[in-house]
Amino acid sequence: MNNTTCVMIVDDEEINREMLRYILSPHFGSFLVAADGGEALSLLAQGHQVDVILLDLEMPVLDGLQTTRQIRVIEQAQGGHIPVIAMTASELPEDIERCHHAGMDAFVSKPFRLEDILSAVERVMSVSPELSPSLTTVDSTDGEQRTVPSETVSEAVFNYQGLLARVGNRKDQIADYVDMFTEEIDQDLPALERAILAEDGEAIARLTHSIRGTTCNIGAERMFSVAKELAVSVRNSEGTVLRSLLATLQTEYRLFKSVLEKSAF
Repeated sequence: MNNTTCVMIVDDEEINREMLRYILSPHFGSFLVAADGGEALSLLAQGHQVDVILLDLEMPVLDGLQTTRQIRVIEQAQGGHIPVIAMTASELPEDIERCHHAGMDAFVSKPFRLEDILSAVERVMSVSPELSPSLTTVDSTDGEQRTVPSETVSEAVFNYQGLLARVGNRKDQIADYVDMFTEEIDQDLPALERAILAEDGEAIARLTHSIRGTTCNIGAERMFSVAKELAVSVRNSEGTVLRSLLATLQTEYRLFKSVLEKSAF
């Protein structure tokens, strides 16, 4: 990769932004980070030169699809083309199609892997948009066995090997990311419980999105599965199911911390 390349990372979760910048730092020259699409557009409007954008789909203020559409409108008036790579935990065909119609150049599914991101960046930066009418997809769940669990249950609760692979086998920052994750979950879970009791649908959706995003990339696979179920139940306004899933999520988090106590990293 070119060490003069500037990458913009746009994600509403700080832990995801930090992990991406850390694992990509040996491969690119500089980075800009934004917590939502509005911040990303503001940085571009200030004249910052960006070579490629890694863009989360689900964000507050301005989501990934809206952000990309606005970037493409600006480019139509001013010229140029910044490659945009969508990053999301969703792998539904309709979501991939929505990315394509919004003007995105590639799609990388979460939990992300370093090699997937590097491959996507290389592809979008080497192909003219006029010659690439279809969206490039890089699927991290391509059937390849990524880890060999020593204990099936523990591995599903905290997939340490999967996290290690995501950060390019660089162990020195793992503890910091886990600390960031637990600090955030320690705040989000009580807040989610309060939101569910208050039947605050907006807060439930926001907190569920946050928990789903952080559990995905940290390797808390069972928590991530419950968070996905919560997201569906929020849309269906199933109060009893929400309370049951919250209890399950709390149990899974206790298991996660129990596994952490036995981990050495």
